[in-house]
Amino acid sequence: MIYYLKHIHRVGFGSPVFCEPTLVRLHPCLGPGIDVQSTRLQVEPNVPKPVLQQDLNGNICWQLVFDDICVDLKITITSRVEVWSQSQSGTQVLSPSAVTVPMMHLESEQELADYYAEPVEDSGLLQEFANDINESGDGTTKNFVNNLLWGFHQHFVPAASGEFWQDETTHAFAEAARTMNIPARLVRGYKAAKADEIESRLEVWAELYLPGAGWLGYDPVEGCAVDESYIALSKAKTLSEIAPIEGNYRGTQKVPETETQIIIRQAVQQESGNSIIP
Repeated sequence: MIYYLKHIHRVGFGSPVFCEPTLVRLHPCLGPGIDVQSTRLQVEPNVPKPVLQQDLNGNICWQLVFDDICVDLKITITSRVEVWSQSQSGTQVLSPSAVTVPMMHLESEQELADYYAEPVEDSGLLQEFANDINESGDGTTKNFVNNLLWGFHQHFVPAASGEFWQDETTHAFAEAARTMNIPARLVRGYKAAKADEIESRLEVWAELYLPGAGWLGYDPVEGCAVDESYIALSKAKTLSEIAPIEGNYRGTQKVPETETQIIIRQAVQQESGNSIIP
């Protein structure tokens, strides 16, 4: 399946400001089952030489260095990506059904596993919830993760509220997994199943590292495993590290007005194998 993605982010400062160097994490991630065929960045006012680089978490991003003041900032990224299902991509995933929790890790993976498995915050509620989930199952990783996913979808999601409740619910899901020594990271990106729609925000989901399977994605808000309709832009341990745009400005005390528009369109496949925008 081929998708055309357009992400427009506008910031109105209300008066002239000077923007500090800014990171833009809106480049689709490379990985099994996804081919980033093209990505284009446009910035108004013009930035002389945007630098494509990797941040400390390995995410592809642009660094913008502004050489003049601006009143209004507009960042536009257009991408064309092709995604396949797990079976189509040829990726072989082993079921971690025999691994028990709390999880043990290989010595070669210990340092990285310790980092992602260490909870960001001490939460007795999440620890208790994870223990109850584990005790009600058969003690295996696969059973625990499935029950944890269902538990969050049934109990945490209905009680959540506020502008960032999806982000916070996903963060709590990752933290609960970490209490069982399961490495977890957060992912921000698009959900391409919402094709031909205009969105105002990015989705957030989680990835857990499971022996024999690697990093597997889960969406506790939807209560499901991540499939080929999820297109990642950035991955990290905390929400602040996957901010789509990270930077500061100088010159005004007013709160800037921001607007985000995300357009996802699914390409129409022709008999020749080519595709066109609908």
